[in-house]
Amino acid sequence: MINKNSTTEFIQAEGSKPSRAVWQYSPLDQVCLRMVLRGTWLFAGQLDVDDLKKGLKKLLTYYPHLTEG
Repeated sequence: MINKNSTTEFIQAEGSKPSRAVWQYSPLDQVCLRMVLRGTWLFAGQLDVDDLKKGLKKLLTYYPHLTEG
């Protein structure tokens, strides 16, 4: 069952400012690019929302170009 929540919560990187530099993929990013899942993700169990938020914060800290929109 999908829980439709009317509030939107924004996740931001911890202690970093958006970079204005042009992002370039590292050699590791280029090698792993084909491993990126595109589309819908299905999970067999309940997700831990707090763990997901922590992971997204960490991801945005390492990849600041994802915060720019």
